[in-house]
Amino acid sequence: MASLAGGEDAIVAATGMRQGPTSVLAKLLWLQRHQPHALKEASSLLLGAHAYVCSHLIGRPARVVDSTTLSTTGLATCPNANGVSYASDLLHSLGLSHWLPLLPDILPPTQSCGALSVEAAERMGARHLAGIPVFHSCGDLGASAVGCGAGLPGTEYIYLGTSGWVAGSFPNQPSRHPASQPHDQGSPRLASQPLAPPPPLAWSQGVFTLAHPDPSLVFRTAPIMTAGGNYKWALNTLLNIADVSEAAFHAADVAALSVPAGSGGLLYLPFLNGERCPFEDPNMRAAFIGVSAATTQSHMIRAVLEGVAFALLSAYGAMHTCSSGSRSTGDTAPLRIVGGGARYVGLISVGANHGICVQPTNRLPR
Repeated sequence: MASLAGGEDAIVAATGMRQGPTSVLAKLLWLQRHQPHALKEASSLLLGAHAYVCSHLIGRPARVVDSTTLSTTGLATCPNANGVSYASDLLHSLGLSHWLPLLPDILPPTQSCGALSVEAAERMGARHLAGIPVFHSCGDLGASAVGCGAGLPGTEYIYLGTSGWVAGSFPNQPSRHPASQPHDQGSPRLASQPLAPPPPLAWSQGVFTLAHPDPSLVFRTAPIMTAGGNYKWALNTLLNIADVSEAAFHAADVAALSVPAGSGGLLYLPFLNGERCPFEDPNMRAAFIGVSAATTQSHMIRAVLEGVAFALLSAYGAMHTCSSGSRSTGDTAPLRIVGGGARYVGLISVGANHGICVQPTNRLPR
């Protein structure tokens, strides 16, 4: 992909980010090479599941995409004060311009994509709601941020599901080629100081800059490949619990919190499925380091939680290196935490022991 585009720098200059094999850009190239008939069979290309849902709600195709979802695909320009647009020049250089007519319209999250049809309202048993406006809104990262109160400048949150990420809302900056980005490794940013544009280091750290519903802001997000998935693996493998329930997580929490911080010198690398940030390596794998005759099941459970906490801390550091120079968690207000992992006391407590101060936002089961 990089060779077709004129090098990786050309892709970064066009989209504002590195584009790996998980990007829609790479998948379209794969389709073109291995299933060229797919284009002939397609009438449109939807970039988010919520567009499909909207189509059923309004009773006609909703060929729309929000700017946040679009900026995750590799098909969009780097966000600026005017929002995002399709990276047409890049698509031309990659021989993908024939997909352009199938791509959806970019719709602001505050603009309705249509009205709830009578048929859809009746299927939901709520015919009286027919005619209300339907909003496509923004993708999971944007919706999570706005929903937990992290949509304002300087606010941040952690998402803990099977995978995870750290994200925040930052002032938008003029898009420039990454080679020209300054990198300030000075003191932590004060609230009144503007954020510096992302330095070249950020592109290799897996930090993404995504469009925000407010064009004057951007989301910066640092994803880790496996977060809560490590905990579930530990319950399945170490505790022989196949059906993970609230009671099972509680039992694991009790075991983990029964041993001191540091897990008796045992370390766990949480890379069950590779890693994305602060480095990208799909072949990286997990490991326990420092197992001794004194190591217990509780030590191993706690080490897994500590490994996830350190992975999130590394991702958080990468995000702030990208945004404003090095910075520690002690310089910030508590991060909001959302996702299924927010329900588990052990994970939150262990994170707090290692410098991640969080503010849970969902106390109810999913």
